[in-house]
Amino acid sequence: MTASTVLFFILILQSGMTPAFASDRLNPEDDYGRARIGGMKGRITWESMLYGEGLEGWKPGKEAVWSREGDTIIAQAAGKDGATRLVQGDSTWSHYEFKVQVTRVKGANVQIRFGITDESREYMVDYLGGWKALAISTYERGKRGVTKLDVVNFVLERGREFDLVLAVRGHSVTTYVDGKLVNRLTLESNPKGAVGLGTWGRHAVARFRDPRIRHYNGRP
Repeated sequence: MTASTVLFFILILQSGMTPAFASDRLNPEDDYGRARIGGMKGRITWESMLYGEGLEGWKPGKEAVWSREGDTIIAQAAGKDGATRLVQGDSTWSHYEFKVQVTRVKGANVQIRFGITDESREYMVDYLGGWKALAISTYERGKRGVTKLDVVNFVLERGREFDLVLAVRGHSVTTYVDGKLVNRLTLESNPKGAVGLGTWGRHAVARFRDPRIRHYNGRP
């Protein structure tokens, strides 16, 4: 550090002012600096995925598990429930960002599903509570086990809300937690399809606040 830099900070401290760093300006309210993005068709805007007062527009796998309180969707699995999901969208969804504020309340696994079609293969962003890692995996409905495609050490603390974004842009799939890149991979094909919220494990409880989506190629 040069003498001039040291002098600068001394003067700042003496004045009672706090230096404004770039990180101070990046927060969830402005999407960590990405609140305004655009493409060839103009601005790409967020759309709420909540309608009315209930779960209108969503398709629950097990209706008893899912409920809504204001801007928050709640998953509360009973002892007999294993994996469950809540789905919105269709097979035309191909280039988008899916954003939700996630809180892991009870249980190990909380999930974001994507690439959901009539075909058996699906994908998911899966928090592995035992491993303390965030994974992107694929699996086939009706079959046991998943294939992990990308796994990164990461801790989602219970009771704390995290800003989670899944970006599917062509063959590229990335995840971001609180504005920071976590997972990144390139698939052989575009995982077109609906998206969803999910949990795994008996007695699992999770909260998904303010789910939103923005489509890069316009609303399908």
